[in-house]
Order: sequence, then C-alpha cells, then structure tokens
Amino acid sequence: MDQIDRRRRAFLWSRTVQVAGGKCRVAWPIACRPKELGGLGLIDLRRFGVALQLHWEWQCRLQSNQPWVPLPLAESKTILSAFQAATNVVLGDGRTVVFWLDRWMPDGRSVLEVAPNILAKVGCRQRSRTVVEAVESPSLVLDN
Repeated sequence: MDQIDRRRRAFLWSRTVQVAGGKCRVAWPIACRPKELGGLGLIDLRRFGVALQLHWEWQCRLQSNQPWVPLPLAESKTILSAFQAATNVVLGDGRTVVFWLDRWMPDGRSVLEVAPNILAKVGCRQRSRTVVEAVESPSLVLDN
C-alpha cells in the first residue's frame, strides 16, 4: 500500500516514478487564493503567521495585566513595522505605551526612529518598558 501511495504521489507531483522534494510544482500564490478568485482556498501559512503575531501583539496591548504578557517574543522587524503602520498610539497615562518602540512622540515617531543607535544598546528585556516605567525609574540610563 505504501508503494502505491509513493508512486501515485510521484505521478501527481512530477509525472515520474519517483519524486524528490524539489519537483513539487505547485503555484502556491494561486493555490492560496480564495475559491472565488480561482484558487483552492488554502491558507498561506506565512501570511497567517504574521496575522497571528500581529493579533498577539494587539492582545498584549489590550490585556497588559495578563500573566502571559511579559513572555519574551521573537522580535521581528516585519511584525513591528506592520503593527506600527496599522495602529495609532495615544499616550494617555503611559501605562500601555512601550517607550522604545511605540510611536508616542508628538510628531508621531518612536524612539526607534529618532535614535536607532541608542536602541541598539538597550537590552531585550528593557525594550518592553512602558513610558511610565521609563519616566518614573532612574534606571532608564542603565538600560543596556
């Protein structure tokens, strides 16, 4: 039965007796289109992963008192850029606004945009510091 499945798969993927990983001829951008647009309606895992990471970032901002919020996340410039482009930050009391990464300054820019060399010296744990924590804590100077 296993031999039959292998040969069937090889024929469907590459019209040969055996198939190797590089012979899979699938146009994934077309296959991942919705059925209404001529695709198969498959989920594009790369885009879906970005959407999930953006949703996680959003939930961290909305529910900042949850125990899972301080968990370290893999930093991605793509996710950070997409989140910043899709959201507007209102400083308010400063308890949910991230000092180093959010665009909270009056001109709509972040510390990352204004002084990227300074941010390069800041440790990963300190990058999630809120504006209130940064202003009230004298250790802002020691964030390296």
